[in-house]
Parts: sequence; C-alpha cells; structure tokens
Amino acid sequence: MSAELQRALALLTAKDHGSAVAAFDAVIRTAPGLVDAHYNRGVALRELRRNVEALQAFETALALMPAHEAAAQNRLAMLLELGRPEAARAGLVAEVARAATPDALTNLGLAEQALGHPDEARAKFESALALDPAHRLASWNLALLDLREGRWKEGFERYDAAWPGTFGRNVSRREMGRPAWRGESLEGRSILLHGDEGLGDTLQGLRFVAAVARQAARTVLEVQRGLGPLARTLATDKPIEVIEMGDTLPATDVHAPLHALPARLGADATSIAVASAYVTPPAERVLEWRSRLQDDRLKHVGLAWRGNPTHPDDRYRSMALARLRPLFDVEGSRLVSLQLNPTGDDVAVLAERGAPDRVGETTDGLADTAGLIAALDLVITVDTSLAHLAGAMGRPVWILLGTRPDWRWLRSGERTAWYPTARLFRSEGDWDAVVSGVRGELRGFVAGGG
Repeated sequence: MSAELQRALALLTAKDHGSAVAAFDAVIRTAPGLVDAHYNRGVALRELRRNVEALQAFETALALMPAHEAAAQNRLAMLLELGRPEAARAGLVAEVARAATPDALTNLGLAEQALGHPDEARAKFESALALDPAHRLASWNLALLDLREGRWKEGFERYDAAWPGTFGRNVSRREMGRPAWRGESLEGRSILLHGDEGLGDTLQGLRFVAAVARQAARTVLEVQRGLGPLARTLATDKPIEVIEMGDTLPATDVHAPLHALPARLGADATSIAVASAYVTPPAERVLEWRSRLQDDRLKHVGLAWRGNPTHPDDRYRSMALARLRPLFDVEGSRLVSLQLNPTGDDVAVLAERGAPDRVGETTDGLADTAGLIAALDLVITVDTSLAHLAGAMGRPVWILLGTRPDWRWLRSGERTAWYPTARLFRSEGDWDAVVSGVRGELRGFVAGGG
C-alpha cells in the first residue's frame, strides 16, 4: 500500500471527508486502476452527501472488480438515496436471494417502501429484525411505517428505541452528562428537555412539554437559538425555565430529548392532538406587521417553497418558485414571500409581476417571523419549519406535500391531528396539479372572506 493511499485512508478514518476525497483523487491520478481508492472515495463522497459522485465512484470500483460486495451494496444504497428505487430493486432482490442478511433485507424494504409497497416493505423489515432484533435501521424504518399508518403507540416506541437510525440524519448526538428519563416518576426531581432534531420537529414537540412539567419539581427546556421567546409563551401548570442552545446547561436530575416524549408519555391519537395554538408571537411584532401590510381589502398570503437544502428528502419537499406562478394573479390577494434567502432562478421570478413581495428577507429572527405569520390571512408552504410554526400558532396553513411525505402527515387525508388549522395538499408526482388545485382553493378563500 502506497504512502499516499495510507494517508487518504487515515483522513477517511478521521472523518475528514473533504480532505479524504482530495487525497483519493491524487492517488487515482497516479494509479487509476486501484479499486480501493475508488471505493473509499465513494465512501467519503457518500458521507458528504455528494451522492451522484459517490454512485459513480462505486460503479467505477465495480467495473474494476465486479465481485466487490461492499461496492455493490453501496451502489444500491446510492440508487435509493438518489430516488431510483426501480433501478435498485432488481439488484437488491438478487442480493437477498444470494444472502438474506439483515442489511440486504432492510435495503430491499427501503426500495419497496419508495415504490409505494408498504406491506412488502414491512415484511422485509420484520424479516431483518427476526435475524437481528437489534438492527437499528430496520427498526427505525419499521417505526416510520407504523407512524405513517397512524399506529402511534407502536411507532413512537420504535422511533425512540431506534433513534437516530438512518444514515446521515441531521440530529444532535450530545452527551448530556446526566441520566435519561424513561417515563418513571418525576416527583421531587428536575428534568432537562432538549430539542435534538430540526426546528420543525422542536416546534411540533413543544406540545408535550406541559405534560412533563406537570410531573416534575423543576423543568428546564432547551431549544434552538431564536426559538426561546416563543417557547416561553407555552402554557404550563408550573413555570418552566427556557434556555437556548449554546447557553450553559443547568444541573438537573435527568434529561429527555423532545423526540422521545411521545413514547415516554404513552402518547396516542388523542394526546398528540391540540385544541388550539400553543405558541404566541410578541404582540408588538404582530401590530407592527399589520401596520406594514396595511391594505385590509386584500387577503395577505405568505408563501414558502423551499426548505433546508441539506435535508435528505429535500428533493421531494421543495420546489422552484416558478411552479407557483399560477398563484400570482389570484385577484384579491397579495402574496408575501416568507423565504429568508432566495437564490438562483427564484430571485429572477421574484422580480416578475404579481410575484410575492420579498418581505420575509426583512424579518428579524423567528419571533419576528411569527409576528408576520400572525398578521397574514393564510400561509401556503411546502413541508418546512414554517408549516410547524404556523400550525403551532393556530394560523391557517396549507401544506404542499411531495411524493414522499414525512411520517407525521400519514399516507392520505387532507387534515392532520397535529395541527387543526392545517390543510394538506398531496402530490402524486405532479407539483403542477397540486398548484392548480391550490389556485382554485385560494380563489375560493379570497372570495369567501377566508
């Protein structure tokens, strides 16, 4: 093994993936037929979520060594990541026929799930768990299946036990320096609750804080930076202390991440629902935005069309602003952009006649955004944290869902137990059809006075 390859492998082991890719590139320039360099370059690229390049690297390794099992498995996994389950399925069926390992069965289950075959997917995940009851990825995906089907109790329990069970999931893995709370009595004890996933997940999870605070002698809630002012408006029987990530963590007896609360509280279809808003924006922000929007003759409609580009499923959730052009000329409405940093082609579309006013870019933090949402008549958004913010505030919100909606929106239905003021508009693979339907509904909303 050359010194150059050793250095590249050391960088990969150290999780310096960007430097590792550059080092493997240097090795390949001098030894283009070195299988290990191509394969491990693919591994580094996969960690960087440069999935197209990773797929190419694994395919190059297989061209050089067709029997390279790890490259073959990673190639199939990349096909799944890239939304090509049909291409992956044939290879995965062959792999399971050759050796029905837990990994192979789980990957085949993922392909079946992506192809819209939930029963087949469930069977594969259960077969994987029969072979390895501790297989985290199979258990995680079975949890997501349960949740998508509204099997809340079973799903939340699996979700908690397997979390975080998916490659590249953007979650916090901090050591909290205190025991975990597992649902036992909190009488006379203190607890730290903390957000550990995305901002939308935290907003959704805030509904469970009051039930824990009711049991504990003292409750500290840690949320993402900027969310503190809204979290402090939570209605709880006992006062809670709210801090933001980066603040010093106070000593408590136990801790629990927000994602675990449904399982540890025994949540079901009844307890996940909320009757009304549970976060409130500062009144002065609402008044200021109402003053700035001014024209009471129009219905003010907030639009958000892109979420976090690093989200693993962003290609199924976000859309180009150009697709929303049919909404630009709905008489009696004024569109307001809620996007903070529009880029690329969206910027050009925002300059068109009837396009949303670029108001969202002027907001000063999350509490200000909440004030703006409170001043609007309606929010229309793809699946982003803004959907959760509007829902948690009890504001009318229409959520546009792609072909692979998140588990919380279930498989079907126009309403959701999570947010009673939300409507779901589902895509069957055609965003244009969804937007056309939204246009008709928006015209009715404006004409009917909301």
